[in-house]
Amino acid sequence: MNRITILLCAVLLMAAATPDRWIGTWKLNPAKSHFESGPLPKSRTMTLEEVAGGMKAISDLLDDYGSVHIEFSARYDGKDVPMRGSSPGSTIALTRLDASTFDSIQKNNGNITVTTRFAVSKDGKILTVSAGGIDPQGKKFTNVSVFDRQ
Repeated sequence: MNRITILLCAVLLMAAATPDRWIGTWKLNPAKSHFESGPLPKSRTMTLEEVAGGMKAISDLLDDYGSVHIEFSARYDGKDVPMRGSSPGSTIALTRLDASTFDSIQKNNGNITVTTRFAVSKDGKILTVSAGGIDPQGKKFTNVSVFDRQ
């Protein structure tokens, strides 16, 4: 093999081995977060764990309505999987864009309710979650949750 082929193989192997930067535990920073629809949680902790080809998510939050526990495991293949404790969607599908960014689509009865982008900052300390959809009154919304790595 020539040097260019070896270099190209090394770059591809490094890219394939790039870990997902959102893996870990994250705590909501309410002061930096903004909701256009629904109550801003008073507190929320998310733990994102690596599983083969995807992740397991565990989220516990407290808002004006009480405590909510959400849990799911999904691959980054864009296929719907069930969510436990979810609202406003009963399924979620994930798509990995790169090591710092992934998207999710939540559905209820097959209809899209929320699309969300998860993006980790360059320094790996902040996770910004931008969710958009249509609220029960038919108004478009964007909710932005900012999380600090724990």
